[in-house]
Amino acid sequence: MNIVSFAQKEAEDPKYNNNELLNFSEKNVSKISIDFVFCLKCNFWPEVAAEWPKRERLWPEQATIKNIVANGIHVVCKELQHSAIDWRLSFSVAEIEIAKLWTTWQHYIYFIFKSLFYKYLKPLSNKGIKVITSYLVKTVMLNVSENFDQSWWCEENAGECLNVLLMTLISAFESRILPHHFVSSFNLLKGVSNDREAEQVLDTAAKELNSLLLKPEEVASNLSVTLASIVEFIKVLETQTALKTRINDELLPFIKQSCFF
Repeated sequence: MNIVSFAQKEAEDPKYNNNELLNFSEKNVSKISIDFVFCLKCNFWPEVAAEWPKRERLWPEQATIKNIVANGIHVVCKELQHSAIDWRLSFSVAEIEIAKLWTTWQHYIYFIFKSLFYKYLKPLSNKGIKVITSYLVKTVMLNVSENFDQSWWCEENAGECLNVLLMTLISAFESRILPHHFVSSFNLLKGVSNDREAEQVLDTAAKELNSLLLKPEEVASNLSVTLASIVEFIKVLETQTALKTRINDELLPFIKQSCFF
């Protein structure tokens, strides 16, 4: 479940307090989107991703890697090249297990990184060109997380962490190369060089991000405002046991019934 937007309320608003119920019908949550994808569970790790558990990395520890590999993957009926016959490998569960191990500040910084993506890059895909997707952002975060100790992701380094993520994404756009996190032999930007419009989108995106890096005050502003929103949302959510109960009692059973496990 993805809560797309949390409506901010001014602190001076007398109508707002932390005891206010946060439920689906109120304006606190402006939009909730849920993706349902039918899948098949595979209780093995695919050969095409055999390099991933052997990769040199600073994080996570090898015990975590072994557990993820032991849990296997899923395949989903989603086209890649031949829409009528393609099945796609899904590492979503592995991605979730990795994200569960992120520190609070890793989650904060990723949220900001993704927010900048939706603000500055997502509009570039409105013409029907889907070369820029949020999965690119997730992949960059997963790849970068492997190369740093978790102690690096902290409040004091937040600006540096965000800059590294942005520069990594810029490099991918400029080189037209972004390896899939689990299947490093697969380039997520493969084929872009044969599409002039897609190349123009990536060039524009790279310029947009480079321009953003030249405006540290704007990055700092986004950092400050977004973090404040996250912290406020968490404070409210922590008091709203009713919402969490509804999710557990109503939504999750429905999702489980709709999947093949």
